Amino acid sequence: MAICIVPIAGTILWSPIVNISTQNRKRACLEFLIVFGFACFIIFGFFYNMDPDRFLFSNFEYHALRGDSGLIGNWRQKLDTVFRALGIYGSERDMGIQSWIIFFAALGSILLKKSRDHSLPIFGIGIAIAIAHLLPSPTYEQYFVMLFAMLIPLASVFLSSEATLKPATRILVTVILIVYYVSGLSTVTRATLTGNGITGLSGHLEKWRIQGIIRMTKMASKLASGDNAMVYSTWSGYLVGLDKKIIPGTENHFAQFIAPKLSEKERNRLNIPVISEIFARANNNLIVIKGVWVEKAEFAKIDSLVRHKVVFDHADQQLLIYGSFENDAQILRRGIGECDLPHWQ
Repeated sequence: MAICIVPIAGTILWSPIVNISTQNRKRACLEFLIVFGFACFIIFGFFYNMDPDRFLFSNFEYHALRGDSGLIGNWRQKLDTVFRALGIYGSERDMGIQSWIIFFAALGSILLKKSRDHSLPIFGIGIAIAIAHLLPSPTYEQYFVMLFAMLIPLASVFLSSEATLKPATRILVTVILIVYYVSGLSTVTRATLTGNGITGLSGHLEKWRIQGIIRMTKMASKLASGDNAMVYSTWSGYLVGLDKKIIPGTENHFAQFIAPKLSEKERNRLNIPVISEIFARANNNLIVIKGVWVEKAEFAKIDSLVRHKVVFDHADQQLLIYGSFENDAQILRRGIGECDLPHWQ
């Protein structure tokens, strides 16, 4: 909701200084208000009306409980996020070059008299969106993706302007585009092949390769061979493509970050179980994919509940078995194979 309110406020504030006639300015504001009103109708008439409690929880209460700084706080973390997004430091330094190029090209479209009337309000909306996404705690770089929906068209206006027809400007733009393209390739290469400098990937690249994720999913599917067997994953990415039942309320792994902070009544209302409740819902037959996105204390709870500690270990990720499967060892060896069981207890 704040993401919608702030941009429209910014647009109304920008409009009086835009060098257009009063009639056109009024028409532009009217058109924007119509679109904004339709968006609000979709949000409040559909999503909010479907389940007000879930809507308010997902958009406000979750962020307030996610960290220790409340809904809006921890400005040091926000500043670090901005620095990483801009490539000043952190693993996104190459992508930061692209961000700067798009930003200054968008800014250039405002300096062009030919496009200023339309560029200035759009640029203002983009900045307002960036500020709105900076408010929730914690803040992440991916929150600012929506900003580029405003900046990229403005950058295109600048690059396609008459100024680019000048020889010197054409050479400069060519060099800038080459830098933009190469910097993007570097980031993609590091994120998909080497993992160097990428937060969470460095030293653990095998854990996140698609083939490794698929392998873990297939293993879990083979282990959950019983009709009543269910699967719980500490990271929901392993559930993609899994043809087995999963524990209700565990579809989103981020819920486990705030589950211990909720009362039993709130957990039942929002369908967010804690670890002990997850195992209670498993009907005594559960395969656990334990790897990431769970606090150490929660890991300890999982280990205390499972029957066999490690069934399959891959890049610090484990398949655990809980429940009353008959002849566990024989089923595992027959379904998976000795070569895929490096650790067995």
